Amino acid sequence: KFDLEVTASEVYDEQGTPAGVRGSVVVAADLFEEKSAEQLALRLRRVVESVVADPRLRLSAVDVLGAGERRRVLEEWN
Repeated sequence: KFDLEVTASEVYDEQGTPAGVRGSVVVAADLFEEKSAEQLALRLRRVVESVVADPRLRLSAVDVLGAGERRRVLEEWN
């Protein structure tokens, strides 16, 4: 077992045609709070959705944080 495990695999429909990607995030409960694991999964999803929407998008241009998180980091914590 690992403290943090992220998996992703391609999903196929009944005809064998690619039908998306399924993933999971598994964390050690004694090291991570449930909310932290959920936020990590949401950030990973946001990155994948951004890249799928625009495959030519540079990774440096992908916004990992949501609007609320970005505001908190840039305004409240700064």
